[in-house]
Amino acid sequence: IDLGAITTASLTIGAGGAVTQSGVSTVSGVSSFTAGGNAITLDQANDFTGEVGLSNSGANNVTIDDANDLVLGTVTIAAGNLTVDNAGTITQNGVVSVGGNTVLDNADGTDADITLTNGSNVFTGTVTFTTDAGSDVSIADTTAFDLGALTANSLSVSAGGAISDSGVLDIGGAA
Repeated sequence: IDLGAITTASLTIGAGGAVTQSGVSTVSGVSSFTAGGNAITLDQANDFTGEVGLSNSGANNVTIDDANDLVLGTVTIAAGNLTVDNAGTITQNGVVSVGGNTVLDNADGTDADITLTNGSNVFTGTVTFTTDAGSDVSIADTTAFDLGALTANSLSVSAGGAISDSGVLDIGGAA
């Protein structure tokens, strides 16, 4: 399903195939996208004001772009990668579970924080951050946690296993 421009109070998309978009989505409430085992590609400069749930049961990737702050609802990606690109904070109300790698990019904003501290999160692959040097990053994972490259003001990681870094970490304040 290809989504054109949408402006609405809430949005629920359940698709048996890939979810893509050719127009910007502006949603003032909760959004939910389910694509079975298919890709979800929401790569326009969207404005999701409420939490956004994402579900993919296959090995395909999920991409979401937001022009402002982004609140993740329940995110379940069986084996694919998650890419988040936005210009504000990245927070969560639900559990985030990613079977592949995760990229969290909010460098388009100004020193916006990334706070994904739900104790039930599962980040199976490497987690890479692209953020501003003044941003604070806090993340929790129930498994071993591998950090990719990161430049930030502060870093807090809680993991159920070993914490490793496969990239260069440049932390200006507390780590």
